[in-house]
Order: sequence, then C-alpha cells, then structure tokens
Amino acid sequence: MIHNPTAASYDKAFLQIEIGYLDDASPAPVKNFYPAWMDVASCGSSGYDLPAGPSEKSGTVGVKYDGILLGVGGHMHDYAKQIVLEDATKKKSIATLQAKTDDKGLLLSMPVITFYSTGGEPLAAGDQLKITANYDNPTGKLLRAGAMGIVVGYFVPANDSALAPLRHAAKSPMPHPHDMHDMKDMPNMSHDQ
Repeated sequence: MIHNPTAASYDKAFLQIEIGYLDDASPAPVKNFYPAWMDVASCGSSGYDLPAGPSEKSGTVGVKYDGILLGVGGHMHDYAKQIVLEDATKKKSIATLQAKTDDKGLLLSMPVITFYSTGGEPLAAGDQLKITANYDNPTGKLLRAGAMGIVVGYFVPANDSALAPLRHAAKSPMPHPHDMHDMKDMPNMSHDQ
C-alpha cells in the first residue's frame, strides 16, 4: 500500500511497478493484472470510529468486469479480529483474513491468501462483494477513526481491452543512482513521501 500522508491532494498521481518476466509463455501466457480495492466503507472514506467492545462493520462493492481474483490481503488497525470477503451474489465466501495481534490487541500483521492452486477466484461483472470487518476494542471508549477494513488483491480481467482505458502510458524508468552524475535536481523525499 502507498498513501499520501500530507494535506496536499495530487489528482494525477499513480504508482507504476515494473516486474521483469521470462518471454516464454510456459506454463501459462503472461497477462495484465490490476490492483483491486474493496473496503467496508464501500470505497468511501475508509477510516471509521471504533466503538468499545466487539463490533462488526460491512460494506459492498460491485464488480465491474468479468475476471479472476488471484489473491487478497487485508488492512486493519489495532484490536482487529478478522476481515471477510464474500461474493454476496453467489453466496460464497472468498477469504477470511485473521488478524495477528499481540496480547494487548495491537495489530502485528494481516495475512495474504492466494488462489493460484485453484486457478483463481472467478468474479463476474455485476457480482456484489461484501466486506466485513470484526474488531474487539477493550479500551472501554470510542476510538475516533480507530478502524479500517480494507481488502486488496490482484485481478486479471477476462477481456483485458475492457480495462485499457484505466492504464497509464509507461514512463521512462528512473536512472540507476550510479548513473546519475548530478543529483541536485532530484527531489529530497523521505520514506513517507
């Protein structure tokens, strides 16, 4: 995940990742895949207030394209228990991601589940995905913006041309630092930027 921790908004910002692969199409042809974002706020403002004690929050997201979901991971906050992704249209559970917390309930990690061995999880345009986050807040007080319930994954469309309008033109790769003779024009960025 990446995010902008500043108050400034950048409407045209995007992330480009370059992954090298073999040209050989064995064992399967190379295909484009796309990041998929699903959250309990139905892709609105993802943070929400966490009430004291056990709680559950659900939201739905519509699938716009036929294709295959290759795997998912989750993003939650302290006192998380689990996040569940279901295909509500097919009434089928896709993944349950159990939060790993310490003995005080502070979040340590969220798992990643892949569907490679089954060929991926098929989704159809029009399917409604339901995302449900479970928490147990032992503090005895409401924690303002203390929770999120996000599932992220990789999606391979059945028809890649349908997603072509979403792609950005490839940018020239950054030169290797050893190839840069003059770094004074490069922005000074921290790891949070």
